[in-house]
Amino acid sequence: MYTAQTTIERIQKIIKTRGLVQKDVLTDCGLNENTLKRMTDIRGMASFSLAKIADYLDVSVDYLLGRTDDPGTKGISNVISIHGNNAHNISNINMGKASTEDIDEIVEMLKSLTLVQRSEVVLMINKMKNQEEQK
Repeated sequence: MYTAQTTIERIQKIIKTRGLVQKDVLTDCGLNENTLKRMTDIRGMASFSLAKIADYLDVSVDYLLGRTDDPGTKGISNVISIHGNNAHNISNINMGKASTEDIDEIVEMLKSLTLVQRSEVVLMINKMKNQEEQK
């Protein structure tokens, strides 16, 4: 379904079109500069590494994997809405202090996501926390 070559080509294409340097992008993501060279169809790439690169380049992991031709990023509401029945539940979460029920509901939604989607959510939460701390 996924090929290492598609992922590598898409990462390199975005880096080139944005005038970036591959080594710098990988280093900024906390990855070894040989990460893409070592990637194969059998070995693949760690989901967290792929998510870091997608965040850095501001594209979706689905785009890098070749699952879509739309490089657009997905916000947390779009990631959650992938799972249909759970999408309406997000509006029921209190915006104040989270109750035990709210937390349980969020945990259940996260459990229904793939590892890559969960890593995207974690990265988005960390970005939001960092933005809040900088205010």
